[in-house]
Amino acid sequence: MSDVMHFNFAENGILSAIPYLVMWFVSICSGVIADWVLANNLLGVTALRKLLATIGGVGPAVGVVLASYAGCDKTLVSVLFAVGMGLMGFFYASLRVNALDLSPNFSGTIMALVNGSGALSGMVTPTLVGLLTENKTLGEWRVVFWIMALVLIATNFVYLFFGSGELQPWNEPKPKPDSEANNVDTAQEAASKNGAIINNSSQDLTKNGFGENGLKNTMILQIADSGN
Repeated sequence: MSDVMHFNFAENGILSAIPYLVMWFVSICSGVIADWVLANNLLGVTALRKLLATIGGVGPAVGVVLASYAGCDKTLVSVLFAVGMGLMGFFYASLRVNALDLSPNFSGTIMALVNGSGALSGMVTPTLVGLLTENKTLGEWRVVFWIMALVLIATNFVYLFFGSGELQPWNEPKPKPDSEANNVDTAQEAASKNGAIINNSSQDLTKNGFGENGLKNTMILQIADSGN
């Protein structure tokens, strides 16, 4: 905004913060709406996630492109940016919680992969924008906004075709093979039998008058003999 619309430092800071305030408000409202829709069975989880993701992707794309054609109307540009970017708040009730829909057991891993790929794009974007806006003109920024819009719409189509809100079969860990289970059972049975033999032997020695001290000495001697 400061490059093209020539806002001063204070105006630029305030106007740059407004879209994020709108996004914060929309994210809270979209979460409440999503819970209400699911509670009343108005839409399935997959349909709801895709609907909210479409609003959160297409809305900002349209908003920033229209802002680039608003000319020097500072008020209209500010409103379009605020509304367009604010609609990204719908992502929080769709893509941000989609990992929990797919796999509660592996949602942390899924979010790590998603945020990691998002961080890579965040590192590339500033360099790309700097190369495309060397002269800081409106035409150059319009190209940037068109690229942004195309990326948002293209990725939204990918999610519409391949996305899901249903629990995935790989969420549950695979059961152990029968051979491993049998080995575990056999080891437990052997341990139980050995424990029973030791208990019976100690009881017999005690009955025969060895007592506790005699029992200890006998066991020590048996261990020494077996070692030799």
